[in-house]
Amino acid sequence: MTKARIAGAMLVGAGALCAALPAQAAKTGGDAHFNALSYVQFTDPALAYLQSAWQIEQATCVKLVNYPDKSGTEGLALVPEAAASLPVVSKDGKTYTFTVPPGRYKFFPGSEPVTAKTFQAVFNRDADPKMNMAAPGYLTEVVGAQDVLDGKAKTVSGVVVKGNTISFHLVEPTGDFLSRMSLPFFCALPVKTPHDPNGVVKPAMAGPYYYKTVEPNRQIVLAKNPNYHGSRPANFRTFTITYGQAQQASLLQIEKGQIDWAVDGVPGSANSELWDKFGPTSAAGKSHKQQFFVNPQIGAFYVSLNTSRPLFGDQKMRQAVNFAIDRTQLSRQNGAYASRPMQQTLPPGMTGYTPLNFYGVTANLTKAKQVSGGKSGSAVLYASTSTITTQKAQVLQAELKQLGIDVNIQQFARATQLSKEGTKGEPFDMGMEGWIADYPDPYAFLNVNLDGTQIHDANNQNYSYLNDPGVNNALHKAAKLRGDARAKAYTTLDKTLTEQTAMWAPYATINDVEFWSGRVGCQMYSPAIGLSDLNTLCLR
Repeated sequence: MTKARIAGAMLVGAGALCAALPAQAAKTGGDAHFNALSYVQFTDPALAYLQSAWQIEQATCVKLVNYPDKSGTEGLALVPEAAASLPVVSKDGKTYTFTVPPGRYKFFPGSEPVTAKTFQAVFNRDADPKMNMAAPGYLTEVVGAQDVLDGKAKTVSGVVVKGNTISFHLVEPTGDFLSRMSLPFFCALPVKTPHDPNGVVKPAMAGPYYYKTVEPNRQIVLAKNPNYHGSRPANFRTFTITYGQAQQASLLQIEKGQIDWAVDGVPGSANSELWDKFGPTSAAGKSHKQQFFVNPQIGAFYVSLNTSRPLFGDQKMRQAVNFAIDRTQLSRQNGAYASRPMQQTLPPGMTGYTPLNFYGVTANLTKAKQVSGGKSGSAVLYASTSTITTQKAQVLQAELKQLGIDVNIQQFARATQLSKEGTKGEPFDMGMEGWIADYPDPYAFLNVNLDGTQIHDANNQNYSYLNDPGVNNALHKAAKLRGDARAKAYTTLDKTLTEQTAMWAPYATINDVEFWSGRVGCQMYSPAIGLSDLNTLCLR
């Protein structure tokens, strides 16, 4: 759903993915205009968990540490931002101490400085149970965080501020803790930011850009932050993102130069032609005027199977669905270059990934019926209104009809779909989903999505509502490990989750496919967010 963390090239369909463009001298000024099909759901960093929201937050946030505005492996090397340097880590690996020089960054609107207390307040706000933070599992390794999440305390005891330093005391060594601190959940916000479960619509920000206008479900305008004097780029004056725009209309507007980009992409049926006309091997690409870009992500498209509902509370029915679907056909709906078939929980490129071949990439209806024992039923499928998702939902409906499952497709704007799926007790059986790792560690794929101990009343990420004590225990144990032992533990988990638990029906990898107007240059794919970096974009 959210973020991609991979650099390099893979082969998809008929051609190789895009290589990095030659460096372009960035022009400053100008205003960029984007379309989007679906709203970002939240602009509040504690709640936002869509990839498109994180792209905005990468442009507006200041964090203790951050990923730089660079591509490839350089874009995955964490650097200090609000912190003076990377943290001092105790010998036992359980305490991380950062120094935060006061006044280096200031919020806008207003002029409150970013200090060590800023991040202490952010952590306490994230942990407040009434906030329904999008991914509370990223907090729980800090001493006292679980007590706040459980309503037993008001502040996280393990976050300690002394002067200009902030220390995080961990329950146990956590190898991915520094990566967690780079997540937008821990973006600096003014100390007195309200603890509103609906989120702050227009939060003050300290990064290169700020929210000039926020009209939910209609438009967001980002403008350069007059208080920002850091080193990160900010070339365009403003970015205007207009929501509720159909993908086909956006395609035509980009071709005419009326808008500059479609955040949710253009119809996948256009990809082959766009590659030929505007890709890296086209005449435009060879003359350094490339407009069509493809980059691989550590992510997967999947169908979530709601284990809390009668039909898919049955493990055999979940396995039967996995045998019944044609992954090649579902992947094809994404369009050329957008994906390739896959059949397991962990995606390629992720630590612990080892190829599995349990279900196959084409449908095995005979095996599916054998596993289901002839059981039939009806299922409510939640899906977004995008053209591609509509096509995939219809393909899935036809495939499962052969298994004896009547699928009732219900479609919503993407933000509404996620809100409904994330509400415990919502009457759906399946969801057309996708997930991109928040950073390249299996914790950010499996634990975040499948830890049943983190299911709450609302804003859940575990759309299968899997709460299996054995799986929960295995996830917790794997998270404590490092190195080869960690990779092996997640490899074992992947096999179990894919072949036995079967709470998802994964069907394709994910590539980032972007089509830009001819007036925009300086595109730089950010492995930190899995989309182009807004900060580096410029006028050609």
